[in-house]
Amino acid sequence: MYCCRRQKGEQHAKIAAENKMRREWICFLFLLLLSVRDIREKKINIVLLLPGVVLALYQIPDGFLRAAVPGFLFSIFVFVLSFLTKEAIGMGDAFAVLLCACYLPFYSLFLIFAAGLFMAGIAGVFLILIHRGNRKTEIPYLPFLTLSYMIYLVSNFLGIKG
Repeated sequence: MYCCRRQKGEQHAKIAAENKMRREWICFLFLLLLSVRDIREKKINIVLLLPGVVLALYQIPDGFLRAAVPGFLFSIFVFVLSFLTKEAIGMGDAFAVLLCACYLPFYSLFLIFAAGLFMAGIAGVFLILIHRGNRKTEIPYLPFLTLSYMIYLVSNFLGIKG
């Protein structure tokens, strides 16, 4: 009987891991779609985010809401930051962080957000160095958030934990 319980627990863990991976890839696809629009049009259509948030809330695993509270609080912080900086970080970017908060635990969300800011900063410095921009040049943040999310997914796939 112990063997059967153990097998059932292993099967449950495998299904949970597959569901987690599926959820993370769904979020990535939404971010990718939004990034393309952000690069082309320099704006993010909030309407495109809504299906991702609804889908995330529909697929919430047991106990995830309690674990997601810090991520939701962090996304509220990004909204406040957007408002206080007169949208230096745009509202669309804040909504994209909210989308990520629906799919990721706080630690992963924070690392992805910070890595995206770091990469955007490097791109900004590069643009200044090649005389294509200045300190006031606007750089779309969402593609960098998406790139850092992709690095997170690939590192998880390869078994590298942050």
